[in-house]
Amino acid sequence: MKSKEQQAKEHAAGVPYYQDRRQHAADDFIAGWDAAEMWRTDKENMPDNGFVLVLYGETPMLLSGKYAKGQSVVKYWKPIPEMP
Repeated sequence: MKSKEQQAKEHAAGVPYYQDRRQHAADDFIAGWDAAEMWRTDKENMPDNGFVLVLYGETPMLLSGKYAKGQSVVKYWKPIPEMP
């Protein structure tokens, strides 16, 4: 299986125009990969204040952490990424 870095380079190679855009495309690919790996199952560490992204059954939803903790159908959650 190819590493995420190898897959990012292959993805970026298909980006047209300037070389510097290819590096941005590779960086974005890796950032998306890393974000996808952030799903957590430990609901006891879910924050009470603010919102989290959860899988409510099989549907992704934005819920308050306090509410999501009490829902048995919520199996996975992740913090909302900070804005750039």
